[in-house]
Amino acid sequence: MKDYDLMIVLGKNWSNPGGVWFRGEEPTLSVDSKLCSIASGLLYSRGITDNVLFCGGKTLGRQYPGESEEMFSFMLECGFFANSNNVFFERESFDTHGNAQGVKKFLWHHDFSRLALVATQPHIARAKKVFDYHDISTDTLTVEKVIEEERGLSSYIQDYRRSIHYRSDIMREQVLNFVQDINPSGSFLRFAAKALPTRKH
Repeated sequence: MKDYDLMIVLGKNWSNPGGVWFRGEEPTLSVDSKLCSIASGLLYSRGITDNVLFCGGKTLGRQYPGESEEMFSFMLECGFFANSNNVFFERESFDTHGNAQGVKKFLWHHDFSRLALVATQPHIARAKKVFDYHDISTDTLTVEKVIEEERGLSSYIQDYRRSIHYRSDIMREQVLNFVQDINPSGSFLRFAAKALPTRKH
């Protein structure tokens, strides 16, 4: 028996939204989303589950690719394999509450009960709170720990943790965690998310 019926993978935006809109560059996943893709590939190859659900909609705009499909594509580019019949996409969300709502709708149509939630360390605590709020029980798996366990990859995670981007994300998530605690429904955060330049619909 597999450890989980379903692995839920959360992304973390794009790296170059301004370049996409103003200079016509190709959309590029953020380093966080790329690491989530790699971690999902590693976990799948380790056999913890047969089923993967990538979350994230067209957060750059309707004319651009969705985050969920891009994460899966990047996972394949990294040399990982997954049976396409067991890979699913949540394509409508633009924030973590939207991820959870999309997952809940997905679960209405699939008999999966043992769920693993995959996200970066700064994001995972808030993501867990959000999924709990939507009555979705999950075990959490942090991207950094998953990748560190793979021989030869720990140095990449050490560099990632030392980056200004990572430290900034920790501070950002601390603020968002506080807001989540005082506004569990996420209405404040959803309003703020819609104002972000990478949340154009």
